[in-house]
Amino acid sequence: WNVRIEAVQAQGLAGTAPAVLDRWFTRDFRHGAPAQMALVRAMLLTTTDAGYIASCAAVRDMDQRAQIGAIGAPTLVISGRQDMATPPADGHFLADHIAGARYVELNAAHLSNWETAQAFTTHVCDFLLRPSSHAGSALHG
Repeated sequence: WNVRIEAVQAQGLAGTAPAVLDRWFTRDFRHGAPAQMALVRAMLLTTTDAGYIASCAAVRDMDQRAQIGAIGAPTLVISGRQDMATPPADGHFLADHIAGARYVELNAAHLSNWETAQAFTTHVCDFLLRPSSHAGSALHG
């Protein structure tokens, strides 16, 4: 996170946007969906440098692992198979430490809701409509 903060401080978010998008999306998606990538880039660039830096610092500084076991609500954990920021191992950790959590791994990077929108939406709707039918399960989509 410090490297990302320092990069934005030195180059501005506009200068680091390509690296951010490289982390958020797979290479295939970046090259195969130029119109969507333009939309995401435009959205990203509406964020101020200070706002992005503060978000990076907040993620860097928080460690909620000790509290995870206290989660009692039905929980769906979705990981992107190619997510470099929060890799599948992190998703498995969450699912393993939340009683009855459901784990889904999609063929995407960090923004699986955008990159694999149909699969993501299907899993979320299925979870919301039938939360107990998949408790403690793991799916790879």
